[in-house]
Amino acid sequence: MPARTLPLRLDPLPDEALGSWLETYAHRLQATLGDLAIALGLPTTDREHPSRMLAHAPDWTVSLHTSEAASIAAACGISPAALHSLTLTRFDGRAVHVDTERRRVRYRLWARTEGSRFCPSCLHESDGRWPLNWRLSWSFACPIHQCLLVDTCPRCDRPARTAGVALGFVPHPGHCARSIGGARGREAARCGADLTAAPALALDDGHPVLEAQQILWHVLDRPTANFGIYKAVPEPVTTMLTDLAFLGRRVLHDASIDDLASRLPADVLAQYVRDRDGRSPRQPIHPPDRASLVAVTVTAALHALRIADTRTAGHDLRWLFKDPQSPPATELSIPLKRALRPPEPPRRRGLRWPPRWRDQPAV
Repeated sequence: MPARTLPLRLDPLPDEALGSWLETYAHRLQATLGDLAIALGLPTTDREHPSRMLAHAPDWTVSLHTSEAASIAAACGISPAALHSLTLTRFDGRAVHVDTERRRVRYRLWARTEGSRFCPSCLHESDGRWPLNWRLSWSFACPIHQCLLVDTCPRCDRPARTAGVALGFVPHPGHCARSIGGARGREAARCGADLTAAPALALDDGHPVLEAQQILWHVLDRPTANFGIYKAVPEPVTTMLTDLAFLGRRVLHDASIDDLASRLPADVLAQYVRDRDGRSPRQPIHPPDRASLVAVTVTAALHALRIADTRTAGHDLRWLFKDPQSPPATELSIPLKRALRPPEPPRRRGLRWPPRWRDQPAV
């Protein structure tokens, strides 16, 4: 059905996720998400079984098909390019790899198993609207409100926004939409917890975790990294993330708490220890799935990558490579490989070779 112009216009916020905008739109209209989808010309039936209605909305935040973007644009007066910028295709080829046809995403290097982290204060100030970059594995802190992002709902203790919102449900922005009691379907009861009231770890002004997050978000919006060791020879962001993930693995597996205590404030390190030690023995520590784990590993690794001189950066990384070994033959950047080279022994000048035995005087 072709989309019709809607009587109420609602512009997306800068950097908002598409799914957040659609849910807020439905809430303002007091319509179910399915009714809004039909009005916008978005599909609400199974592609393989057109007569079957979907119970949950597709994850439109991953990607929009060309025809879908054109249909929404006609109904809302927003350009297709602006709509595509609200999806994860904005980071395609850098932080994520997007299968636009199947609307699936593979997170680069550190796969995000499910859901989205969030800042309760941001949700409160925006009336429950979610920025797109919270969906990234590399998001762990809010520089605006100076806190660590929250991993799970404070009531049901599950990650937020793990599945499409029920199409038969009127969205309630800023509240947990996860079903409760194992219920399924369009009419399943929802958790409904107020996510704006979730507790978050406060971070001091100038906290290294906040600085690391700002650097990372700045870089992820660009094709190349040109800071620190990459300043002389900029590298693709994908290569920089490979470097960061490689160093992050070393931090997770080899760094002791004493090592980290000399490099990170006690507040985030204490949360790191709680989250790391509270994991199930069967649950692998890598890739990191908690905000504190990502924050500590990224901040510790970025400390060296921000140094322009590769020799100095390598010296800063010696604590991670206590056993002499060459870096593995991976896709590491040339600057990082240079930084990780074992230091050459100092050359001693003016030394003479011992005299040969035949030149020794007879005893």
